[in-house]
Amino acid sequence: MRNAKKSGKKDLYDYHQCFLAKKDRMMIFLKALVIFGGAGFLFYDTFWGLILAFPVMSVLTHIEKKKRIQKRKETLRIQFKDSIILLYSFIAAGSTIERAFEQTADDLLINYTLSDDIVREFTEIKRKMSVNFTIEACIEDFALRSGLEDLRNFSQIIMIAKRSGGSMTTIIKNSVETIRDKIEGENEIHAMLAGKKSEFRLMSIVPVAIVVYMRFFSPGFMDVLYGNPVGIITMTVCLCIYGAAVLWGNSMLEVHF
Repeated sequence: MRNAKKSGKKDLYDYHQCFLAKKDRMMIFLKALVIFGGAGFLFYDTFWGLILAFPVMSVLTHIEKKKRIQKRKETLRIQFKDSIILLYSFIAAGSTIERAFEQTADDLLINYTLSDDIVREFTEIKRKMSVNFTIEACIEDFALRSGLEDLRNFSQIIMIAKRSGGSMTTIIKNSVETIRDKIEGENEIHAMLAGKKSEFRLMSIVPVAIVVYMRFFSPGFMDVLYGNPVGIITMTVCLCIYGAAVLWGNSMLEVHF
């Protein structure tokens, strides 16, 4: 499937990559202009900072891609939890695992759409099984492309269960309960961090808001910091400390599973 992604399905089926449209790249560039233009004006009383938007564009694009990849994986992780709960219900009703996957692919459309990753993946598994791919190979391929630990574990469980000939119902049930509990626990952590992230964003805005206020409502008070070596060094140190604090705070609040 890794080779198949070169045929144009790269963005749809490879969860390790993200391709940005021209509109998205333009928005990133405008964001860079605002950030560096604003920083140059507020801290150095010049718009020469706009020049930095061009070389930093690639860095901001990389960061945006990482954010989108992580968000897509988080969404897929939640969708996967719903899908295996549905899968277990069919296996518990007496269906084989192959048949359960086919039924799950159809029933996922009740809560999801054809554009959702989990629907596409289960539909692809259903299609591949129709041309004699084994269910183990299908799930393993999905797990490798997704990069999700829960999916890799589930894939290994299916492979072991098929080889050992154990009770598929019991094995799937235990797997579903473990993955469901793990994902729900992770969701609780994300919920607790959401409030902290909002507080941090507000705190990050305060220093800039103070400089903006002083810049426009008490311009004479800030003049001493512009156009002289001491002022430039002072503002540079303040800007570096502020940037480092923002980066440090973001890294502390980012939790990936």
